[in-house]
Amino acid sequence: MAYSLTKQERKILGESFAKLLIRKAGARPEDLPDLINRKDWKESTGYERQKACSEIVEEARVILLRSGYPKNLVENVIHHNIKHRGTI
Repeated sequence: MAYSLTKQERKILGESFAKLLIRKAGARPEDLPDLINRKDWKESTGYERQKACSEIVEEARVILLRSGYPKNLVENVIHHNIKHRGTI
């Protein structure tokens, strides 16, 4: 199964994740019920999940920067998130 998010799904999940990051800097995309409760998410491989999470994190980064949050703060939170996911 090739799991991927549509552009619209990335946008919606990215917005949800950005809001979550505002409340909790240590949040992870896997904390989003709208993501983890999806049947296709549950059936996806680890690589597919990691790729989807990376796309959600990037979407949230763009949203937060466009919303006027300080770049250094956003980059720090995003870097922290990615670092703890083991993707860099």
